[in-house]
Formats: sequence, structure tokens, C-alpha cells
Amino acid sequence: MDMRKTIITFLLMAVCSLQAQNLTIKSLTLLADDNTAIEKQVLDNRQNPCALIKVETGGLKGLLFPNKGRDHKENTYDEQTGQYLVYIPAAIKKLTYSHPDYLSGEIIFGDYVGKLEAGKTYLLTIETPVNAMSGSVVVIKVNPMDASVVFDGKAATPTDDGVYEFTVQPGSYAYSISAPDHLTQKGTASVEQGETKTLSKKLLWIRHDVNMRCNVSDAQVYVDNTFYGKVGKLSLPQGKHNIRIKAPKYLDVEEQVTIKANMPELSYTLKKNKNVKDVHAVDVIIYSLHQSSKMYKNQKRIKEWTNGATIKFMPGTYYLTDDDYNEYKLVVKEGSAPMTVKF
Repeated sequence: MDMRKTIITFLLMAVCSLQAQNLTIKSLTLLADDNTAIEKQVLDNRQNPCALIKVETGGLKGLLFPNKGRDHKENTYDEQTGQYLVYIPAAIKKLTYSHPDYLSGEIIFGDYVGKLEAGKTYLLTIETPVNAMSGSVVVIKVNPMDASVVFDGKAATPTDDGVYEFTVQPGSYAYSISAPDHLTQKGTASVEQGETKTLSKKLLWIRHDVNMRCNVSDAQVYVDNTFYGKVGKLSLPQGKHNIRIKAPKYLDVEEQVTIKANMPELSYTLKKNKNVKDVHAVDVIIYSLHQSSKMYKNQKRIKEWTNGATIKFMPGTYYLTDDDYNEYKLVVKEGSAPMTVKF
């Protein structure tokens, strides 16, 4: 009887050992050209910018980062990129993580990059255990969504939601991602037997220096409703874009401009706004008929949106998408009455 108990106990321990495996830390690297930690910054208790760690798990959801407030300030999951965004004070030396299906673990930053730097963005890659009986898959998510992918020397076709998926044999595969007015990105995806590897790739704009002049010296420049700075010499993205010049107590000036190399100087004259305030803002009520939980404007999440919420839009053309990949083209004209969108 005691021998039976011993055998049963051993078998249970073996099963638990197989079920609760370790996640593997593959790498932690500094993303020198990624400014997300500053553009979407979170401050630590001393009001200094946190470092941002983007955690890539190859599609694994449900990863948790306990000890919030002690070893990190904030963490969220980005559905578009499949990455966890964890903001950590630069003085912290390690980060713990856990998952219901795997053993808990921690990463000591000094083993990879030394001390974290405030306001810098890092990429942490964590891999799940490989099941040797399953096939190998490479998934590539691209931004912009209309980018083209060449994988292993062949042009690829995306799925309906704009994701590229390849079932392959274990090995290394070259890929190239391109889109008009963007820098082409090339790389190699290495995949092991039974592994599913997810790559999230955002192409950088080709940029050109453009001199912008205005009768209001501190007027602000918006490109596709993104603030680029005050008038002067600015580095702007190549291609056709909506440019808006604005300043307090003046009416905005807006036009479509094709940005290219060796651009001539762009000159604008703002007129005084003598009669009305906030002349351009238009209220748009947005409903999701699919009961989606997230809404995106030109691929950027509208954080303040809930189903039926009213969102202010400046004049322009926008592409609204929800987390079910439904899309709606919204055209807002100056002076429009409040609008309602359902899709």
C-alpha cells in the first residue's frame, strides 16, 4: 500500500512537472530608435520618466506582472502589436512575471542591458516551451496594414485581417516588408520545431526636411492630426498628408500637401478669429454594432472611447476600426453639425 502511494505521488509530480513548464527569456535589447517611452510616458514616484519594456511573447496571452507599484508602475496589453507594455522606474533591477499555465519567473536587467535608462524603450522576448509534435508557424503583423511582405523569396497574401501567416519547416527564413513612402524593413525569422513565432513590424516613414513659414511665429504644425512642432524647419513624412497650421485666437489653415525630397518652402498666413471659439471641433458619436471594446482612429487607439461615446474630431478624413477589424471612413468637414457613426 505504501509502495502504491509512492508510485501515485511520483506520477502526479511528473504530470505537474510537464504541465507547469518554464517560460524562456530569449533576449532583452534597447530599442534606440523607439521613442514610445517619452511620447506616451509614465512618471515614477520622483516624477522622472519610467523606462518602457515591450514584452513580446509570440501571441501568449494572460501574462501577469505582479507587484505593481513596487517593481513597475503600469502594464497594459496592446491588441494591435500583441505586446505587453510595462513601465518600470529606472532604479528597479528586476521584473517578476507569472502565467496560469507556466511557472513564475523573473528577469534581472543587469544580466542583459545593465541598468535601465529613464525614458528609454526596450524589447523583452519571452518564448513558450516548444511542443515537438506540432508544426512550425511564423506570423507577421505589419503597420501600416497595407504593407506588402515577401517571405522566403515569395510574395505573400495576408489574411482578411491583414496578418501574414506561414506554416514552415524548422529553420531560418528571410523576409522583406515594404509600403509606399516608408523605409523597407528586412530581417530573418528563425523558427524551431513546433514553435509559433509572431513578429510585429512597424515601418518607419521616409522623412524630408521642410521649411515652414507663418505670419504667427509660434504657430503649431499638425500632420494628419499629429503634432509635429512649431513652424520652422521640420522633418515630415513623405507622401500626401493633411497639414493644419493653428495658433490661439487665429483660424486654422489646412491643406493637402505631397511631401517629397527638396521641397520648396511652405508659407501660411493665419487670420484672426474674431467671432467664434473652437470653430473646427465637431462632436462625433460612435457606436459599435459588434459591441467591440476598443476603437482606433488611423490605427491609434481612442482611449476615451466607450460604445456610444462622443469624441471631438478636427476637420479631415479618418479611418475608424474596431477590434473586430471592421472599418469606417469618416469625413469631418469644418462647421459640421454633430455626427453619429454606427458600424
